[in-house]
Amino acid sequence: MGENGLEWWAVPLVIYGGVGFTVQFVVAFVLQFFVALKARPARRAMWTASLAYAITVLIFFYFGSDNEQAIWMPLFALPGALLTFLFWYRGYRKAWVEDTEELRAGVGISNDDWRIGLLIVLVVAGAYVFARLFLYSFTVG
Repeated sequence: MGENGLEWWAVPLVIYGGVGFTVQFVVAFVLQFFVALKARPARRAMWTASLAYAITVLIFFYFGSDNEQAIWMPLFALPGALLTFLFWYRGYRKAWVEDTEELRAGVGISNDDWRIGLLIVLVVAGAYVFARLFLYSFTVG
Protein backbone atom coordinates (compact mmCIF):
# COMPACT_ATOMS: atom_id res chain seq x y z
CA MET A 1 0.00 0.00 0.00
CA GLY A 2 1.14 3.48 -0.77
CA GLU A 3 0.77 6.65 1.24
CA ASN A 4 -2.89 7.22 0.45
CA GLY A 5 -4.01 3.60 0.12
CA LEU A 6 -5.77 4.11 -3.21
CA GLU A 7 -3.84 1.52 -5.20
CA TRP A 8 -6.58 -1.07 -4.68
CA TRP A 9 -8.78 0.73 -7.19
CA ALA A 10 -6.32 2.73 -9.31
CA VAL A 11 -4.69 -0.19 -11.10
CA PRO A 12 -7.97 -2.01 -11.84
CA LEU A 13 -9.51 1.26 -13.02
CA VAL A 14 -6.74 1.73 -15.55
CA ILE A 15 -6.68 -1.90 -16.62
CA TYR A 16 -10.39 -2.69 -16.61
CA GLY A 17 -11.47 0.80 -17.58
CA GLY A 18 -8.93 1.50 -20.31
CA VAL A 19 -8.57 -1.96 -21.74
CA GLY A 20 -12.29 -2.53 -21.23
CA PHE A 21 -13.12 0.55 -23.29
CA THR A 22 -10.78 -0.58 -26.06
CA VAL A 23 -12.25 -4.08 -26.13
CA GLN A 24 -15.80 -2.69 -26.01
CA PHE A 25 -15.09 -0.36 -28.89
CA VAL A 26 -13.66 -3.15 -31.06
CA VAL A 27 -16.55 -5.48 -30.22
CA ALA A 28 -19.07 -2.68 -30.90
CA PHE A 29 -17.39 -2.04 -34.25
CA VAL A 30 -18.00 -5.66 -35.22
CA LEU A 31 -21.54 -5.70 -33.81
CA GLN A 32 -22.62 -2.56 -35.65
CA PHE A 33 -22.69 -4.48 -38.90
CA PHE A 34 -25.55 -6.78 -37.87
CA VAL A 35 -27.18 -5.68 -34.59
CA ALA A 36 -30.46 -3.71 -34.61
CA LEU A 37 -29.95 -2.39 -38.14
CA LYS A 38 -33.52 -1.12 -38.56
CA ALA A 39 -33.81 0.41 -35.09
CA ARG A 40 -33.84 4.12 -34.38
CA PRO A 41 -30.44 5.65 -33.45
CA ALA A 42 -30.82 5.57 -29.65
CA ARG A 43 -32.09 2.00 -29.60
CA ARG A 44 -29.45 0.80 -32.06
CA ALA A 45 -26.64 2.47 -30.10
CA MET A 46 -28.00 0.98 -26.87
CA TRP A 47 -28.07 -2.53 -28.35
CA THR A 48 -24.60 -2.17 -29.81
CA ALA A 49 -22.99 -0.70 -26.69
CA SER A 50 -24.76 -2.97 -24.19
CA LEU A 51 -23.90 -6.15 -26.09
CA ALA A 52 -20.31 -4.97 -26.42
CA TYR A 53 -20.24 -4.28 -22.68
CA ALA A 54 -21.66 -7.71 -21.84
CA ILE A 55 -19.20 -9.48 -24.14
CA THR A 56 -16.31 -7.48 -22.65
CA VAL A 57 -17.36 -8.38 -19.09
CA LEU A 58 -17.56 -12.05 -20.05
CA ILE A 59 -14.12 -11.90 -21.67
CA PHE A 60 -12.60 -10.30 -18.59
CA PHE A 61 -14.27 -12.74 -16.22
CA TYR A 62 -13.00 -15.61 -18.33
CA PHE A 63 -9.40 -14.39 -18.56
CA GLY A 64 -9.24 -12.66 -15.17
CA SER A 65 -11.09 -15.17 -13.03
CA ASP A 66 -8.02 -15.84 -10.89
CA ASN A 67 -7.70 -12.13 -10.03
CA GLU A 68 -9.52 -11.09 -6.84
CA GLN A 69 -10.17 -7.60 -8.25
CA ALA A 70 -11.96 -8.97 -11.33
CA ILE A 71 -15.25 -8.73 -9.45
CA TRP A 72 -15.05 -4.94 -9.84
CA MET A 73 -14.57 -5.12 -13.60
CA PRO A 74 -18.22 -4.45 -14.53
CA LEU A 75 -18.18 -1.28 -12.43
CA PHE A 76 -14.89 0.01 -13.83
CA ALA A 77 -15.94 -0.73 -17.43
CA LEU A 78 -19.17 1.31 -17.20
CA PRO A 79 -17.60 4.66 -18.21
CA GLY A 80 -16.24 2.95 -21.33
CA ALA A 81 -19.71 1.61 -22.07
CA LEU A 82 -21.13 5.11 -21.81
CA LEU A 83 -18.45 6.49 -24.14
CA THR A 84 -19.10 3.65 -26.58
CA PHE A 85 -22.83 4.37 -26.52
CA LEU A 86 -22.31 8.10 -27.09
CA PHE A 87 -19.90 7.51 -29.96
CA TRP A 88 -22.20 5.14 -31.81
CA TYR A 89 -25.32 7.20 -31.04
CA ARG A 90 -23.68 10.27 -32.56
CA GLY A 91 -22.80 8.37 -35.71
CA TYR A 92 -26.20 6.70 -36.02
CA ARG A 93 -28.02 9.97 -35.38
CA LYS A 94 -25.97 11.76 -38.01
CA ALA A 95 -26.75 9.07 -40.60
CA TRP A 96 -30.45 8.67 -39.69
CA VAL A 97 -33.02 9.56 -42.35
CA GLU A 98 -36.64 9.82 -41.21
CA ASP A 99 -38.10 9.64 -44.70
CA THR A 100 -36.36 8.08 -47.68
CA GLU A 101 -37.97 10.64 -50.00
CA GLU A 102 -35.76 13.30 -48.40
CA LEU A 103 -32.69 11.73 -49.98
CA ARG A 104 -31.06 13.37 -52.96
CA ALA A 105 -30.97 11.53 -56.26
CA GLY A 106 -28.23 8.93 -56.32
CA VAL A 107 -27.91 8.71 -52.53
CA GLY A 108 -28.90 5.31 -51.22
CA ILE A 109 -29.69 3.96 -47.80
CA SER A 110 -27.09 1.94 -45.96
CA ASN A 111 -27.54 -1.81 -45.90
CA ASP A 112 -30.15 -3.00 -43.40
CA ASP A 113 -29.73 -6.76 -43.85
CA TRP A 114 -27.88 -8.39 -40.96
CA ARG A 115 -26.68 -11.26 -43.17
CA ILE A 116 -24.73 -8.85 -45.39
CA GLY A 117 -23.18 -7.29 -42.27
CA LEU A 118 -22.21 -10.69 -40.92
CA LEU A 119 -20.72 -11.56 -44.31
CA ILE A 120 -18.65 -8.34 -44.21
CA VAL A 121 -17.32 -9.26 -40.77
CA LEU A 122 -16.49 -12.81 -41.87
CA VAL A 123 -14.74 -11.62 -45.05
CA VAL A 124 -12.63 -9.11 -43.12
CA ALA A 125 -11.78 -11.72 -40.45
CA GLY A 126 -10.94 -14.26 -43.18
CA ALA A 127 -8.71 -11.75 -44.94
CA TYR A 128 -6.95 -11.02 -41.65
CA VAL A 129 -6.38 -14.71 -40.90
CA PHE A 130 -5.19 -15.32 -44.46
CA ALA A 131 -2.79 -12.38 -44.27
CA ARG A 132 -1.43 -13.55 -40.92
CA LEU A 133 -0.90 -17.08 -42.20
CA PHE A 134 0.57 -15.86 -45.48
CA LEU A 135 2.94 -13.41 -43.79
CA TYR A 136 3.81 -15.96 -41.10
CA SER A 137 4.92 -18.42 -43.77
CA PHE A 138 7.48 -15.87 -44.99
CA THR A 139 8.85 -15.14 -41.54
CA VAL A 140 9.22 -18.82 -40.53
CA GLY A 141 10.64 -20.25 -43.76
